Amino acid sequence: MNDYPLYLLLTFLSLYGTQSRDLQPAFPTFFQPHGQQTAFEFDNLSRFDTVNYDWTWQWQDREYNGAFLPLNQMLPMTCEGAFPMTLTATDKATQATFSRTECVWVVWSYYDFPPCQSECTIIDAGGVVIYEPFDPYQYRVNCGLDANCNGIYDAEDLLTILSQLN
Repeated sequence: MNDYPLYLLLTFLSLYGTQSRDLQPAFPTFFQPHGQQTAFEFDNLSRFDTVNYDWTWQWQDREYNGAFLPLNQMLPMTCEGAFPMTLTATDKATQATFSRTECVWVVWSYYDFPPCQSECTIIDAGGVVIYEPFDPYQYRVNCGLDANCNGIYDAEDLLTILSQLN
């Protein structure tokens, strides 16, 4: 017996009438490690309590799971300089997903990697803005239990969930 649809229904009923949470994934964008092994990491600076989220970092064709990404896990890197990094957060209960891609700048003092070939420009470390203004649900890429994506767990969402039950 598959209890997952029942779990979704019970989760939804506990949320009924409330507003779905919004999230702005955020992380620092400037790093200059100075040693072969470093304590530098991409800190997850996303706002509010995000304990009940699964986190995925994406760089080129690699994926890393966890709220934080130590730079050492990215070794060996294929390049250094400016490149795009994506942080994706999935709410474990509602399955809503939020994703943000930012240009980051990483230059290792210890290694000599070729420059990255990307559309990213070199970031001015003094002008990095992590919490820039954003529109509500700007980073949401999957609405999860908010089936109609209106920001409220309502009757329309309930009907969608009920139609999926066998």
